[in-house]
Amino acid sequence: MSVTIAGLVWMLALVIAFFSKRPIMMLALLILSMVFQATSLIIFRGEGIGPQSIVSMTFSIWIILRKLMAFKGKIGILRRDKIGRISRISVILFTVTLALGLQKAATDEIHVENAYLRLAQLSIYMLCFALLWSRTVRFRQKEIDYVIVLTTVVVVVIGALQFLTTTNILSRNAFWDMLIYAGETENVAYYLPYYKRIFSTFMEPSYCAAFLVGAFYYLISKEKINRNMLILSLVVLAEIILTFSSTAYGAFFVTGVIYVLCSHNKRVLKLLVPVGIIIVFWLGITGALQDILSEVIFNKMDSGSAHTRGVWDRRAIAAFMENPWTGQGYKLVRGSHLYTSLLGQIGVVGTLMYGLMVVPLAVTALRMKKLNSAVLFLAGVLAAQMIAIPDIDFCIFWQGMYILVLCIRANNEEDNAIKLEGN
Repeated sequence: MSVTIAGLVWMLALVIAFFSKRPIMMLALLILSMVFQATSLIIFRGEGIGPQSIVSMTFSIWIILRKLMAFKGKIGILRRDKIGRISRISVILFTVTLALGLQKAATDEIHVENAYLRLAQLSIYMLCFALLWSRTVRFRQKEIDYVIVLTTVVVVVIGALQFLTTTNILSRNAFWDMLIYAGETENVAYYLPYYKRIFSTFMEPSYCAAFLVGAFYYLISKEKINRNMLILSLVVLAEIILTFSSTAYGAFFVTGVIYVLCSHNKRVLKLLVPVGIIIVFWLGITGALQDILSEVIFNKMDSGSAHTRGVWDRRAIAAFMENPWTGQGYKLVRGSHLYTSLLGQIGVVGTLMYGLMVVPLAVTALRMKKLNSAVLFLAGVLAAQMIAIPDIDFCIFWQGMYILVLCIRANNEEDNAIKLEGN
C-alpha cells in the first residue's frame, strides 16, 4: 500500500477540517471529494482508492463522535422522522441484499474478492447517507448552496484547463499528475496523447457530464438566482457541449423536460429558451452542429463501443433471466445502462430496495417545492446513468443523494424555526 501526493494533501485538509469549529469545512470536503473521480489517494493491491471513500468514512466518524458527545454515549433515534427511518431501513436492506448476492456467488466458486472491496466502498457511501439524517450537525440551505457552487466552480475551472492541456495548447505539468490524475492511468482520458473533449476531474467525459447536467439544473432552478449564478450556469452549459458526449446531451434533454414541468422560476425559463435557440442556430450555421451530431450519435452507432455495450447488456439480461430475484451478484456482471446493471447484478429484490432509497426522498423533496433544485440535480445524474453510466457505486449519484438529504434536513430545520418564531 502506498499514499500518493494527492493523498497527503487531502489527509492534511481532512485533519484541519475534522478539528475545526466550522462544520461547513467538513461538508465542503465531503461534497467536493465526490467529483475527484480520477484522483487516487491510496494505492492498495494495484487499485486506486479515491477521496470519495476516505472523506465519506471520515465524515461518518465525525458525525458519530459528535453524536456520542451530544448524547453522552447514547445515539438517539429520530422517531418522528418518517422519511429518515424509511431511508435508513432501505439502506440496511439494500446492503444485506448485496452481501447475500455475493455470498451466493462465493459458494459457486466465483472470484469475488474485488466485488467485496467494491461493496465496502458502496457501504461507506450508504453509511454516510444514513448518518446525514442526524440532527447533531445542522447545515443551512445557504451553506449547502455555497458548497455546491464552489464545487461547480472547481469542476468548470479544472475542466477548462484540462481541455487546453489535452489539446496541447498548454503544456502538461506535474501538478496534474500529482494532484488531479494521481494513481490509475489506464482508464483515464488525461493520459491519451491528444483529447479534444472536456472531462475535468473525472476519468472520461460521460462521468463528467452527469455532474455538469445535475449542477446546471440545480443552479437555474433556485428560487433566487443572481447574475453570477446565471453566468456560471452558462459556463456549465458550454462545458456540457464541449464534452461531446451523447450521455450529456441525452441527460440534458430529459432533465430539461422535467425542469419545464416543475419549474417555478419563469424568469429564468424565459431567458434560457431564447439562449438555447440562439446557441443551436449558431452551431447550425457554423457547421458545428453537424460535427457534434456525427461525433456523439452517428459515428458511435457503428463503433466498437456500441458493439461492446450491446454485449454487456445481453450478458446482464442473461444473468437476470437466470436469477431474476437476486441477480448474479454485485459487480459480477455489468450492463451498459443502470437498469440492466441493477437487474443483472441484484435482481428484482435489490432493484426494489434501490428504489426505496431514492423515490421517497424525491417525492418528499418535490412536495416541499423549495427543493426542486436538489431533485433536478439527482434527476440529471440518474438520466445520465440510465443512458450510459451503469455503476451502482457511481460517486456523483451518491453526491446527489447526500445533497438531497442535506436539503431536506435544512428545509425542515428552517420550517421548524419559523413555526417557533410564530408561536
